[in-house]
Amino acid sequence: MLKTDMAAGVRCGGVGGDGLYGHGYELSYAVDDLGLTFLFDVHCDQRVYLEEPAISVPEKPPGRGRPPTLPRTEAQSTRVDAYQEGLSEADWQQVEVRDTTKGVLTLSVHVRQVWVWDEQESQARMRTLVISKNSTENKTKYSLSNLALDQTPIERFAYMQAQRYWVERSFQDAKSELGMSDYQVRKWQGWYHHMALVILAMSFLVRERIRNHDTAPLLSCRDVRVLIIALLSNDHTLIDKRLKQMHVRHKQRQRDSQRYFET
Repeated sequence: MLKTDMAAGVRCGGVGGDGLYGHGYELSYAVDDLGLTFLFDVHCDQRVYLEEPAISVPEKPPGRGRPPTLPRTEAQSTRVDAYQEGLSEADWQQVEVRDTTKGVLTLSVHVRQVWVWDEQESQARMRTLVISKNSTENKTKYSLSNLALDQTPIERFAYMQAQRYWVERSFQDAKSELGMSDYQVRKWQGWYHHMALVILAMSFLVRERIRNHDTAPLLSCRDVRVLIIALLSNDHTLIDKRLKQMHVRHKQRQRDSQRYFET
């Protein structure tokens, strides 16, 4: 998919993924080899080397019928959660990531240069370990990036790590408002048709939110869907009712947001 997008002229600031994609090395190595920047979440049991491991490679090829001799190292790796437990308060930096409806999202972030090794290549690869703690949700997140630590501000790592929220949010809207997961198909073609229609509908909702941002900055996908249903009914009483309900919700959300920022 990435190669197809690149061939089509698509450009991006980075590739992200959750622990499913960050677990293992095949995808991250491939993205690295494409020359793309990435930041993938990893599981708490991900092992890293705190110092570059010395790897020895067999000089002679194995004999006929003998299994290949893999590269090896005497260096010891450590789990990322075990490393995080040894950090002190001074090792963390408070980073403001973005404004939310509940105030500014502030994370405690720690970054460190580490190495990963797939036990196949003759050299370990340098990575930046990114650990963030969200005290509000009592959640700790671990990620690995190929961005150089000495050339990248910590705010950039925190920003990239938090960007997957928007991907998850778009899926949430597509499922709850457009029936993205409400399909019963037997073949791929039917599934593709369903997803294509959902993507087109989602694109329309997003364009409407952008177009009306100045007059309705809190306009949601649900608001647009509800208003479309009212407009299609051609019932002016219902349309006015839905508009009034939307304005009430927006005022309440605005008050809640201001209260969080004031505190």
